[in-house]
Amino acid sequence: NMFKDMIEVTDKDIYQKVMASDTPAILIVTSPDNPRNQEFYEAIAKYIKLYGDKIGFYYLDTTKNDSQQDFGLWAEPSILCFAETMEMDRYENPPTDEQLQASINRMLRIK
Repeated sequence: NMFKDMIEVTDKDIYQKVMASDTPAILIVTSPDNPRNQEFYEAIAKYIKLYGDKIGFYYLDTTKNDSQQDFGLWAEPSILCFAETMEMDRYENPPTDEQLQASINRMLRIK
């Protein structure tokens, strides 16, 4: 597992698990040997503990899949936030706590 406490998705199940799910989702899109993976993971790690019961946390390995092209996504790593089948936010740099909390609030409709 590339990222602790995150679930790997593939081209076959990404739509069902991430986009079409009733549960909001945060997705890291990257390749296993990307030197920036740790810094992206660290940006979201504490939120996995805080919101793991309300949000699905997933990653897509771009060396084995092509779904990133469907998102028009060329920067790796990237973080995508989905809720109600829509992409709510996209980060091509590690988000700050403020940015990610704002995304999560939108995803969960927390005012």
